[in-house]
Amino acid sequence: MHVKTVLLSIWAIAATASGWSGEAPAQRSYMYVGGQYVLNSAGQHVFADQMYVEKLTPAAGVTKPYPIVFIHGQAQTGTNWLNKPDGGEGWASYFLSQGYACYIIDQTFRGRSAWFPGNGTMSTYSAELLQQRFTAPKLYNLWPQASLHTQWNGTGVMGDPNFDNYYSSTVEFLSSATYQQSTVQAAGAALLDTIGSPVILLSHSQGGTIPWLLADVRPNLVHFIVSIEPTGPPFQDAVFSNSSTRVYGLTDIPLTYSPAVADPVELVKHVISSNSSLYSDCVIQADSPAPRQLVNLAKVPILVLTTESSYHAPYDWCTVKFLQQAGVPAEHLQLADIGIHGNGHMVFIEQNSLQVAAVLRKWMERAGVFFSQPFAPGYLGEVGRAIAQAAVRSKVYMYNDSGGTNEANYCTIRTAINARRVMNIAGFSNGSQYLPWMIWWPFEALQEHATRFGRQVSMLPQIAITCVMSDYEPTYRALNPAPAPTKSLL
Repeated sequence: MHVKTVLLSIWAIAATASGWSGEAPAQRSYMYVGGQYVLNSAGQHVFADQMYVEKLTPAAGVTKPYPIVFIHGQAQTGTNWLNKPDGGEGWASYFLSQGYACYIIDQTFRGRSAWFPGNGTMSTYSAELLQQRFTAPKLYNLWPQASLHTQWNGTGVMGDPNFDNYYSSTVEFLSSATYQQSTVQAAGAALLDTIGSPVILLSHSQGGTIPWLLADVRPNLVHFIVSIEPTGPPFQDAVFSNSSTRVYGLTDIPLTYSPAVADPVELVKHVISSNSSLYSDCVIQADSPAPRQLVNLAKVPILVLTTESSYHAPYDWCTVKFLQQAGVPAEHLQLADIGIHGNGHMVFIEQNSLQVAAVLRKWMERAGVFFSQPFAPGYLGEVGRAIAQAAVRSKVYMYNDSGGTNEANYCTIRTAINARRVMNIAGFSNGSQYLPWMIWWPFEALQEHATRFGRQVSMLPQIAITCVMSDYEPTYRALNPAPAPTKSLL
């Protein structure tokens, strides 16, 4: 590992001079992790497969216990998380201002992580492709939700200064997904070992394969994962093709399953119809034999975020379904469900990016408290799978806000037809905040799991689950007097 440290007020002076927005003051250092000496075609040694990491520490001091590791997507670099193309404040600055230490990587063979000729084939993205998929999808209408895109600042096409700034930042990338994933997994594990304490992995798009791989080899060093529209869906592409890929479900290289998978053909597949023109069909594991479990990922809570107008909107539900079926405690946050509309795949550099960052921060800080409880291994994954399978009547349950308001709030859990949304994050609170919500779920809805849960939680005979508040109705207060408050896990 090679480290360089610089003390500065990051971006603030330069940003003021240029007219761009100010950024959070921070101490900056950088290092390289992973890699090894190899022989080149001339028979001489070069260093290969290393990864650049930039560390930003709030000048006022770190106040949050878990640092964030930012992982960019295909053809991108860590600059995604700094300033936005229109000069606005980036997510790194936002999370610094909230007291988080931030680690920003350039994936292997990208940006400041060197590639040398002969070490694989490189590819690039055209400006037209980025217009179609990222910045101006409504002009092309290639998927059902594309017309809903409104949050890019500008026209989103060549000649738009913000588009030109963004496209100028894109870089070449390695064509081999297996080589890319293998090298980033190795270098990323070295980074987690260097940090030495649990982190939050915040990833985007193609970078979304990396948290699965890192949590698989370092589950005790990953506190939880926030994955913005991760590469998917399982086993095959969608929207633009249906080519087979990601033979291990979420990745192209092995993950740790139980029972173990010696050959990916051992993963027996099953197709679920979406029964909707808005959503893609879904390939997950078959129910028989029993779905293999991702035993290391099952230790790590996961949030998958999907925007309203992205090409991920038709299929991210399937990625979440696959995770839950494999015993992973995955939640699905669809921004439209909490009243945030018009975003596309590059949500973190769009006009309302800080609004979305605030939603994620709330989830990190509230979910972090809940998931820090000492549940037995597999418990959280069992919760996700049980809820996905539960067929229950529409019913109102109490939520006890442990934040000090002592106010009973209500939400509706509907039948299994909406089961994939049950694990979503809520969008209702006392005001404009977005918070995760907990309910107490009676055992009657989960009879086959009652004994297991009964041994693992303290408030018998009930268990805690997050629920979506999109069905919230104030009239429930009048129709359903609040029951006696129940002690919350939060």
